[in-house]
Amino acid sequence: MKLGYLGKAHYPPAVFPRFKADADKCNRCGRCVRTCPTHVIFMDQEGPPRIQGYKGFEVACLGCRNCVAVCPEDAVTVEGYYYVGEGLYKSAHVGRVELPNPFNAPEPPPFEEIQDKLTETERVILKRRSNRLFMKKEVPDELIRRCLEAARYAPTSGNDRCWEFVVVRDRELIRWMERSSLKSLKLMSEYYLKPGSKAARALWNLVAPWRPGDMDVRVISGMDTVVLRDNLYFGAPVVILVLHDRRGIGQPVLDAGIAAQNLVIAAHALGLGTCYVGFITALNSRPDKKLMKELGAVWPMRIATSIAIGWPQGKIDRVVPRDRPRVTWK
Repeated sequence: MKLGYLGKAHYPPAVFPRFKADADKCNRCGRCVRTCPTHVIFMDQEGPPRIQGYKGFEVACLGCRNCVAVCPEDAVTVEGYYYVGEGLYKSAHVGRVELPNPFNAPEPPPFEEIQDKLTETERVILKRRSNRLFMKKEVPDELIRRCLEAARYAPTSGNDRCWEFVVVRDRELIRWMERSSLKSLKLMSEYYLKPGSKAARALWNLVAPWRPGDMDVRVISGMDTVVLRDNLYFGAPVVILVLHDRRGIGQPVLDAGIAAQNLVIAAHALGLGTCYVGFITALNSRPDKKLMKELGAVWPMRIATSIAIGWPQGKIDRVVPRDRPRVTWK
């Protein structure tokens, strides 16, 4: 590990995407506000939504463009991408975001011009967006079973089905899961979000190089968002908990993730909406023993992630620009 990484992990200097809402098109529905994963889009009493920073963040926009996807009036645009220029979280590359370009055209064409040339699987994958706007309508067991069947056919190391799914419909149990997770998330986010604190800076600069995925400022801003909203699952009628067997062959967490993605793609093909919620893994570090027993997340099983699932409110799935992939041909 390079020494230059030390001392630059807490609030790394970043360039953020630029959000804009067209006042002439905006109908002030608030969908962009409610879907923002970092809670930085605000709606004043008049005018279109705006974006602002908070708690030491200049903006805290991830550039996910879900606000663009959910806008019914095409009023929202996001330009640029999140970029860190130095330190532990220095961005691996500076590229550009662009629309899907599966046929390697000189410039990505409008998606409408190529979608008929794609397979149904490609269309679902390219259009799928994380859904945080759920209807209260229940999801039939038949559809959940079809999603689980897609997961069952995911590839695994050594043909070892090292994962298990827990389908949670009980609203009280979902709330119990949220409350227990939020206790840990609140402690972590509160301690990080002190931009002038020398103690917080020293701690994060020390710990982050050894657990970089957990200490990224984007993770912390997401934690603070769910704490502010006091929920993890956005009122989704179903939560599917993904467990993995710690005795599994190879990389059981990876195998669980592959199975989960099969499930998610099947769900969107059926018209459902989903959102991965990884913050539930806070229970692995600070377990509520009674809850973990209720969920079956006891040795040898461990929480890999969870998925909120339900009927989306309006149109959610939509093509948006993404970073160019890092690919080396040899």
